Amino acid sequence: MNQDNFKVSVAICTFNGAAFVEAQLESILAQSRSPDEIILCDDGSTDGTIDVVKKISDKYPDKIKIFQNERRLGSCRNFERAISLVTGDLIFLSDFDDVWFPEKVATMIRVFAEDPGFVMAYSDAVITDVELRPTGTVFNRRKDTDLRKTPSLQQLSRGVAFNGPMMAFHSRLKPFVIPFSPLSLQWTHDHWIGYIAYAVGKIGVIERPLVYYRRHGKNEGGDAEFDGGLLYQWRVVRKKYTGSEE
Repeated sequence: MNQDNFKVSVAICTFNGAAFVEAQLESILAQSRSPDEIILCDDGSTDGTIDVVKKISDKYPDKIKIFQNERRLGSCRNFERAISLVTGDLIFLSDFDDVWFPEKVATMIRVFAEDPGFVMAYSDAVITDVELRPTGTVFNRRKDTDLRKTPSLQQLSRGVAFNGPMMAFHSRLKPFVIPFSPLSLQWTHDHWIGYIAYAVGKIGVIERPLVYYRRHGKNEGGDAEFDGGLLYQWRVVRKKYTGSEE
């Protein structure tokens, strides 16, 4: 299939991301193969995120659509809503605090164009600190999983070890992943989608980074391997289920 025949959608979710969202949107809009639509779902930001987004969307009214949730959904359900709203053939997930390489979309489209059997593709990512200083790559930092290989059943049962900013999937997956399973509330949205993708189709792996994956200590999804170990992860889980910052 010709790469130009795909309609490309980006599902981006925001929550109090005023410090980062402009850089992310600019990197998406500057792609060598521009996406056809950007669906942005905001989960009740109170820090001026919407003002920043509207300033950019006013320049691209036919490309960027903003949806504001009437009540907090949380990261996982917010992505569920964003995915349900996109209309493209290929769906890219985006956090609000990362930065994409200029060739990310074009490179990932190529996987689907070369083989119609692929339902999902994912790439490596450069892990960075808040100032986008590299601290390693996801493929190299994962201790228990070789992301270049098909995961074992045991690894799948723990949740797929790549992250949303690294992936794109075909809209054929939407009927299988939406509505999200209650499992996704434990694994997060990206692990759920990856799990289903492995169950129903072929997965393409791109063994080079295509995104700066920013870790700044307040990410919506905590990761023990990237964000300070098990104590940090315990705090993330505590906050998720109790609301406590302590």
